[in-house]
Amino acid sequence: MNNSILIHKNSYSKTHSAITRGFLSLFPNIRLLNIHNNLYDTALSIKPQAIVFQMEEYTQEIHQFVNDPSINITSIITIDDNPSLYQKYVSIIQDLFNKQALGAKYIVPAEIYAILVSSGVAASKLIGYNRLYNDLIFRNENKIRNDKILCILDKDPACVDLVKQYLYPNTKHNIIMVNNPEVEYDQNVGLAFDEDMNKLLNECNSVLDLSGSYDAEIMVCGTPAYQKIADWIDATPKPYEKDITPVTNFIQNIIGYLQ
Repeated sequence: MNNSILIHKNSYSKTHSAITRGFLSLFPNIRLLNIHNNLYDTALSIKPQAIVFQMEEYTQEIHQFVNDPSINITSIITIDDNPSLYQKYVSIIQDLFNKQALGAKYIVPAEIYAILVSSGVAASKLIGYNRLYNDLIFRNENKIRNDKILCILDKDPACVDLVKQYLYPNTKHNIIMVNNPEVEYDQNVGLAFDEDMNKLLNECNSVLDLSGSYDAEIMVCGTPAYQKIADWIDATPKPYEKDITPVTNFIQNIIGYLQ
């Protein structure tokens, strides 16, 4: 075994992407590969110190690997900070723990960590984080802001229907929408990856995050935020004030755990 870390390269996950970039910036020996359907051969060939997976791509192959007693490789599974999926993740991890099949370490949001530990899941299997953000990308650039409102969507149809009543020509709000390309709207810019999101958060006058996943990034960029959609009508956006965690600090703690 060498001191490398193998990270599964997935399609896109906000938390997994931030953790990947954190590892790449701080750890000298990273292998970033798509290892679906070739996990055992790749792992036994590279012999890394640890492998990092993403929960949304947890397969039977990964399940078998992380619970294989003959494998002497630390497995870490990242879980996105998406409040709409908290209960799903909690149920999955509780079920794995009850079946004595929790073979990996799980990087989970603080809210999920608290629920799992209180339900009896071993804290030694969990690594909690509090609103993790990629400090290698997100920062307050102190720009002069435009008059646009950034609306961060998720894929929930109800969320989309709620927004539509506030779009032009129903109102005069100058709204830019991201992260749900299926909504037909002139200023829907589609999926916004980290660099694009940082740019938008530094340029727009305010933001409404209906996904509930960008608290930390909004706070770091200093973007005034609406708390709910109705606030577009009767409230003033305000900066967030919440506990957040830079990914580079978090990864330094993870590296210390692996050494």
